[in-house]
Amino acid sequence: MASTLGNTLDFLKDFGFFDVVVPFLLFFAIIFAFLEKTSILGNKKSNVNLIVALSISLLVVATNKAVNFISTVIPNMVLVLVLLVLFVMITGVFFKEGDFEFYQEHKVWFGIFMVILFILTIGFVLQA
Repeated sequence: MASTLGNTLDFLKDFGFFDVVVPFLLFFAIIFAFLEKTSILGNKKSNVNLIVALSISLLVVATNKAVNFISTVIPNMVLVLVLLVLFVMITGVFFKEGDFEFYQEHKVWFGIFMVILFILTIGFVLQA
């Protein structure tokens, strides 16, 4: 027996919510935040930043290849983020605050860890 929530998610999937609305919101939020933070278009230009972010996000969603690329890469990147958060949580369990500074004490291991994350990111992007 299907649940109400399962039916709702199926309806949203059939409606195209995850193919159009979610990528649009993701790109809009990222582009708008980038424009606000960098002030490329000028200080106190939130209206202009909003219009530019909206336009770029609509163009991205209109391009089928970009949406397919996003739909392929995002789940893999979320998996990497979950693994990273778990690593940080596990590390935090064993060390009290201020007692362990991974970057300061183990610069080589930190570099290796960053290279591995970079390789995983590139691998996920190329897989898409």
